[in-house]
Amino acid sequence: MLDLSRDAKVCAAVLDLALVAYLAGANSLGEYRHWLSEDSEKRRDVASRLAAARRVIAVFRAENRLALAEPWLREVGAAGDIPARVIRDKGDDEAIGVMVAEAASQWLKQRR
Repeated sequence: MLDLSRDAKVCAAVLDLALVAYLAGANSLGEYRHWLSEDSEKRRDVASRLAAARRVIAVFRAENRLALAEPWLREVGAAGDIPARVIRDKGDDEAIGVMVAEAASQWLKQRR
């Protein structure tokens, strides 16, 4: 089960709030905060996207490289994808969260 408030807190503790809002699909911090405060269909989409971001954060935390999570999310990958954009555009699919977290893990392995 998705825990939006937990995932929002985890993301906000590690990532710039503007990036968290972007990952959630919001066009502004105000819109993001509004989505967090309302009970709507949008909350489910936001929860899925932030769960994907939390998976990525967990990968970096496990490798003691948490400071690299935000730069990696903003970086253009080998396939030309930007992980943050993938989460924003497709993060409502749980498989995408798994895929992006695996990409983060592979990226970190290449830098050991």
